[in-house]
Amino acid sequence: MDDGHGKSLLEVHVSRQTSTTVIRSHVFAGTTPLADGTLIESRQTPPGTGPGHAAVNVLHPDGLYVTIMQWQAPSQNTPATRTTPILTLAQLRAIATSSQWQ
Repeated sequence: MDDGHGKSLLEVHVSRQTSTTVIRSHVFAGTTPLADGTLIESRQTPPGTGPGHAAVNVLHPDGLYVTIMQWQAPSQNTPATRTTPILTLAQLRAIATSSQWQ
């Protein structure tokens, strides 16, 4: 994806998990659930030794698991081609928490 300010890689993974024990303990360790039991974890790292990276993970009580990741490069293993992410962390979170995934 390229908006004219450098290439970016955007990955979206959506699945329905029958067992969430490992995901809860690994990805969402220390995360406080929302009132409905949904867990949300997000992180962002600026470009450095690798391309900048941002990710949002959402796990719903029914096992719906959404992960959205972006890199400030055309792939995970190439140098950054942009100084700012193509989407903000708030935009990634809005996409990951959308009811459209249901």
